[in-house]
Amino acid sequence: MKMTDYDVIYSFYQTVNCGTLYPLKKYPSQKEHHKPTAQFGIDRPQLIFNVVMMFYPYLGNRRKQAVNDFLAWYYKKGYNETSS
Repeated sequence: MKMTDYDVIYSFYQTVNCGTLYPLKKYPSQKEHHKPTAQFGIDRPQLIFNVVMMFYPYLGNRRKQAVNDFLAWYYKKGYNETSS
């Protein structure tokens, strides 16, 4: 996730209590008038699964379908069989 509103991305980071939060940064490829962006990411499938399941009940049908596609991939890869 990448956005210019650091307070929002920081609140999300605190809520999910995992992942990596990078500070505001202006990338050389950005145009002069663009604001710096903060970035948040999770790189472990089990942690991604935990965050997705935390928010799943609050999603609309379209987003739930995207999560269902992720879950199909997650189980097919066998990530549910190991603890990360």
